Amino acid sequence: MGKKFIKSLFVVLSLVVLFSLFSCEKRETLEPEIKGVNPQMTAYTGDVFDFMAGITATDKYGKDVTNKVKYYTAAPMDENGVLIQSGEYSVRYELEINGVVLTQEYAMLKVIFKKPDGPSDNMIFNGDFSSGYTDPFILSQFENGTGTFGVENEELFINITNIAAAQASPRIDYNDLQLDPDKFYEVRFEARANVPRWMHIQIGQLIDQAPWFYSVDPIERFFYLDTTMQSYSFRFQPSTNEGADMSKISLLLEFGKMKEEAILTTCFLDNIVMEEVDSLGEDTTPPTITAPTEHSAYVGEELNVPVTAFDDFDKDITDKLEVSGDEIPVDENGLLTTEGEYTLIYTVKDTAGNEASASVLVKVLPPREFADP
Repeated sequence: MGKKFIKSLFVVLSLVVLFSLFSCEKRETLEPEIKGVNPQMTAYTGDVFDFMAGITATDKYGKDVTNKVKYYTAAPMDENGVLIQSGEYSVRYELEINGVVLTQEYAMLKVIFKKPDGPSDNMIFNGDFSSGYTDPFILSQFENGTGTFGVENEELFINITNIAAAQASPRIDYNDLQLDPDKFYEVRFEARANVPRWMHIQIGQLIDQAPWFYSVDPIERFFYLDTTMQSYSFRFQPSTNEGADMSKISLLLEFGKMKEEAILTTCFLDNIVMEEVDSLGEDTTPPTITAPTEHSAYVGEELNVPVTAFDDFDKDITDKLEVSGDEIPVDENGLLTTEGEYTLIYTVKDTAGNEASASVLVKVLPPREFADP
């Protein structure tokens, strides 16, 4: 009886030891794990985003240690955890126990700008930059035009680091404006530059293929920025000539090469306003002549330089253009006869007497050769 008991006890103890060893071996093979991380998250400015929603964690024994998970992100938030700047931000989750980081997981948070509700005469949100952030203004860079932008002392700045041939890049965009072609609008802003230079403004619809842009304000808007803050303004009535969608209009502030200048400097803007007004006000803006700087023509063909003129009050005044400059020889049928380079000067006046001019270098080339029909 005693031997049987000892033998049975030995078997039981052996099984307990084997089971314990097996259990320990199995527990030690578990890896600490953070679960429930969404690699691509989306939120909106004004949201209080719950970074820990759906997150759980277990240690190497399978025990729930979710309370040991911490997250880290550079997404800008106020003291209440409200997201305040659009952009894409990385989020790092860490499981830390006894001062040791056991595992990490990563995600991206895309914050989309959402305009706050509330009535306002000013169609430009955050135009005074008192928020300390750039939303909803964005920086556009293309054709090797580059820069950085941000807010400093409640002023929007753009540091122009490279300029290509295009006057439109780099630029600052304000999108999603809705305009009415039967109404009038005024744009006002303050601006300066560390080194004096020109800036250019366009208003219209950006599109994703050529011609890339449908203008609703064909007037050329150039502004010379000095080293001290100055106020600028203009009025316009949206034009439907180019077929722009009036619900998708952008205000574009351009800092590329213009008026033969390509100056690298930092420019500052503040108190940007667009609002409805009752009229275009006093007519002090010259018409805009759209013309190529150079035009090629051929002996034996008619000269047809594509030149148009537009005025903010008088609208299309192409028929009022007057041409002067070099005399270009033609025969009795109006066909070009002589090769060479000639300068033509186009001039136009609006009803208020504001005048504009543009010159075109016409290159008359030898006759073109055509294949036999």
